[in-house]
Amino acid sequence: MRALNFERTVSIALPILASTAYVVELSFVPLVLPSLQTEFGLTRAALAWIFNAYVAAVAIGVLVGGRLGDGIGPQRIFAMGVVLFVAGSIFVGMSDAQGAIIVGRVVQGFGGGLFSPVIPVLLARAAAPRPGRLLILWGSISGLVAGLAPLAAHYFLGAFGWELVFYGLAGLALPALFSGFFMRIEGEAESEPGHRVSLMAALRQPARVWSLYGYVFCNFGTIMLFIFLLPLSLDEAGYRTIDQAWIMLVFWAVFAAAGVVLRNAIDGQAIWWVLAASPVLVLGGYCVFLAALPSAWVVIAAALIGVGFACGNATSTTLILRYCIEGTSSMAASLDISIARLGVAMVIAIAAPFELASVVGLVAALCLATALFAVAPSPLFHRKAAEVNSA
Repeated sequence: MRALNFERTVSIALPILASTAYVVELSFVPLVLPSLQTEFGLTRAALAWIFNAYVAAVAIGVLVGGRLGDGIGPQRIFAMGVVLFVAGSIFVGMSDAQGAIIVGRVVQGFGGGLFSPVIPVLLARAAAPRPGRLLILWGSISGLVAGLAPLAAHYFLGAFGWELVFYGLAGLALPALFSGFFMRIEGEAESEPGHRVSLMAALRQPARVWSLYGYVFCNFGTIMLFIFLLPLSLDEAGYRTIDQAWIMLVFWAVFAAAGVVLRNAIDGQAIWWVLAASPVLVLGGYCVFLAALPSAWVVIAAALIGVGFACGNATSTTLILRYCIEGTSSMAASLDISIARLGVAMVIAIAAPFELASVVGLVAALCLATALFAVAPSPLFHRKAAEVNSA
């Protein structure tokens, strides 16, 4: 009995550890950008390539992993993803040129895209028949780790340099490779070929879902642009790394806290108001950021955008899963992640060369588009359209 309990505990802990590495990357890498800029003499546009190489590779990895997972099983996909994530992280840490860093980031991102979507599947299997509590615990751990990671990044950067940040990511994920010894993988590829959902079938979603995909593209793009710009702008304003880390901590802590507060609101009609509030809060945060720099009031901007992130993140995914074609929920969720990452890559690529004042203009346009994408699939809009048609 003890052996079985140990096996179950390890089969839960190791995927969560890999998930921790994936989440920590979101907090660590933006704080590394000023160090890379100084060491290699890079422009913001060049830094955008380093940031976006990972983002775009994750988007592709999610789709590939979702498709292959039906055939070879989530445990094998998980192991492949972790191997690539670890190898890419080590390669980045060993790199001495921008091109090599980009190659490593692509490998790292593709691996993360492979293993991250199957983590909830593995956890649900390990905690069957009552996986809900474990998935909630997993979400809480992820939020806590994302909040504390910036302070750890400050320590690594100050004591050892940017290279150890990537070695640390590899070290976090590496033990997850041993999960194969504690998880049963037989019978994983249980799906009949005829029951698999093709990408083309998943793309034939109703207009409501595509409007929500547009929302995700614009909203996630503007929020991650802030994460990209925050440490660079603070570094230029003379902020120390520890100060940047604390402000990043505020963003993630507010995001996690707001998510807890809003978790009950997304079960009813209030979800549409929460969805529409996100672009308003994000634009408000950017305006405060522009006006407040270089003062300490930029922390208000981080808090506003953190709340905006919480308003748009789970709500959009919930609605996509609610309105997608029956039987396509897994592929719809994969597309949700991929479209969000592609939005990040495109928005950062466009905005990186410009000054902050010009960037805020672009963000305002994207937030307007986000708001329109939020209104279009809402019951209020459909009710008004029905009234007009009946008249």
